[in-house]
Amino acid sequence: MNPRDNPGYFISLILIAVIISGVFLFGSYSHTLMADEWQYEILGWNIAAGHGYSLSFDAPYEPTFLREPGYPLFIALLYKVFGRKYLFIYITQILLFCFTCILTYKICKEIFGINIAKYSAFFVAACLTLANYSVIFYSENFFIFLLCLNIYFAILAKHTGNIKWFIATGVISGLTVLTKSIMIFFPFLIVCFFLLGRNKNFKLTNYTANIILMFFLCAATLTPWVFRNYRLFGMKNLNSRSEIVLLMRALKT
Repeated sequence: MNPRDNPGYFISLILIAVIISGVFLFGSYSHTLMADEWQYEILGWNIAAGHGYSLSFDAPYEPTFLREPGYPLFIALLYKVFGRKYLFIYITQILLFCFTCILTYKICKEIFGINIAKYSAFFVAACLTLANYSVIFYSENFFIFLLCLNIYFAILAKHTGNIKWFIATGVISGLTVLTKSIMIFFPFLIVCFFLLGRNKNFKLTNYTANIILMFFLCAATLTPWVFRNYRLFGMKNLNSRSEIVLLMRALKT
């Protein structure tokens, strides 16, 4: 932690996020799962129970590609550890929301300075919509955390030139796409971010090699999902819902 960072600020930030999320948790803990929620929940449970990536409630468990695998795998991991208990999902998502607030502070501090970082992180912690995402089975909470982590690692990679941050950026970029396939072009934007305003003190050959490694790791993270869909469903369904989502956004616009 930077000497100028005030520990009391972070404690207050986390308390705000936890209290607001806790209010939503208390009010909606026993709510009936909605359409998107039950799909994510049953996918996570089927993975944890060894039934494969399926939306079926009983055998035969038909495979599907209609949801990106990132968030269901996150649910499956928690089910494996704690059992099929919603409360542990919500508690973990509240913790992710707290980390998102801290990451917002770190990102804004690197780019804009400490004052804007404090206000930005506070507004994120006090955002009712983001707090509500913590206590429902939507992928937004997990996705926003990954996106902030992705941006922060990319900033560290660019500022330090350290290969470990390029590796972390590549892997997290792949996981971000696997959580929201609409982000399929985001790794290309990160490459542009690395190339624009490059630190002249870094050797171009090493810097370029790190960028290529990052891009390769991102692609490698996506490869199992792509090949799985190709093997089961053919060329038309290599990806998940990115085309549908893009079309919906275009129609709304």
